[in-house]
Amino acid sequence: MKKWMMGFILLALITLSACASPTPTAAPQPAPAAAGATSTSSQVVADARVVPAQWVMLSFQAGGLVTAVNVQEGNEVKLGAVLAQVDDTDARLAVAQAEAALALAQAQ
Repeated sequence: MKKWMMGFILLALITLSACASPTPTAAPQPAPAAAGATSTSSQVVADARVVPAQWVMLSFQAGGLVTAVNVQEGNEVKLGAVLAQVDDTDARLAVAQAEAALALAQAQ
């Protein structure tokens, strides 16, 4: 009974430690300006990185050669817009073969 209880307590502690939120980190503080340094410029110079608000990973349901890309990076697109096309020659041939097999089966 004691081994079972110790195992349960150990499992509970591991679970709680995994669920604990990480400790917050302090925001970096700017370095103080050198003593005696003055600036008469009204410009502010800072390093920055622009990142998109959303990322989207796109993929095709079937593999193949991409025959057309209808948008460029940075373009705004609307819902339902065709962004790219894949060569569908193999799919069209498969449909034609299936239709021919169906017609043959119906004729027999």
